[in-house]
Amino acid sequence: MRSSLAALGLALCCIFWEVAVFVFVVCLVLVIVLAVAAGS
Repeated sequence: MRSSLAALGLALCCIFWEVAVFVFVVCLVLVIVLAVAAGS
């Protein structure tokens, strides 16, 4: 039981980090696009 909980926690942690990185990249791209649009 404990091992399955640990595996579940690890999976949730991995999913959380993937989502966090994805959101960060999307925000970064949006900021760059807005900066380029404002500069031109």
